[in-house]
Amino acid sequence: MFEEAFPYYLAMGMSYEQFWEQDSGLVKYYRKAHEIRLEEQNRAAWLQGMYVYEAIADIAPILHAFARKGTKARKYSEKPYEFKKPEPKSKKARLDRANQEAKAQMEKIRSKMIMTMNWQKAENAKKRIAEELRKKEEAGKEPMG
Repeated sequence: MFEEAFPYYLAMGMSYEQFWEQDSGLVKYYRKAHEIRLEEQNRAAWLQGMYVYEAIADIAPILHAFARKGTKARKYSEKPYEFKKPEPKSKKARLDRANQEAKAQMEKIRSKMIMTMNWQKAENAKKRIAEELRKKEEAGKEPMG
């Protein structure tokens, strides 16, 4: 019933003309954009919940009945949550981070090389075994003389 009164394409932000008269591939992109908007709204609501949770936790020490006299609420955070990792300030710290990233990259390359070498060894072993089996079959087929 709701779908009849409020079509889904309108909820995604498409107009009637776009949905019915333009390229049918637009629906896919509008749906993806709609999902991204919903995800952003969900994260914003979660973040707001975290701020409320923190505020309640900060004031909780004075809310219970057996709080001692002079108990004070904790101070609420002075700045919002950080979303980016802080960049290392010193040159040494930046170099250490770069070295760690380079080591991780080298380890990834090394593991791929080892995997490739092991695969190649296995392929060579399969070829040798197949060749030996072929030789044994040929030797078994030859007439004894």
